[in-house]
Amino acid sequence: MTPSETRACLWCERPFPGRRGGSPQRFCCSRCRTAFWSALRRWAEKAVAVGALTVDHLRGGDPAACTLLPTSNSPAPISELQKAAAEELAELAELSGEIGQLLDDLLLTLLDLPGDGWPDLAAALPEELFHRVDRYMKARLA
Repeated sequence: MTPSETRACLWCERPFPGRRGGSPQRFCCSRCRTAFWSALRRWAEKAVAVGALTVDHLRGGDPAACTLLPTSNSPAPISELQKAAAEELAELAELSGEIGQLLDDLLLTLLDLPGDGWPDLAAALPEELFHRVDRYMKARLA
């Protein structure tokens, strides 16, 4: 790829110019790269939690870079257990997203309480929880 050619970011799908040399660039910026790897780690943690992925799978993996060779062969078939686990993971991811949105909505509603509603509630929260909420809101609004 030449620097004048563009690629699409793997995370946000926005186009970005290619670069010269080195590994092929997959992300438009460090924020998208970090978001991708963070989401991947969360997904893998959920997969381990539901038993679809085991630590033995991770340990037994090939330590070489995961580069697919260009070929016309189909990928290896997956078992019914793997299909069921993948469906369960998809449901968990959807539920996790819904819960996250619900918690966002709840927190924003609490912040918009009239009068002294939020200050009174904030004063009643344990200090660590208040600081976590505060950090979350600052990151969310940034």
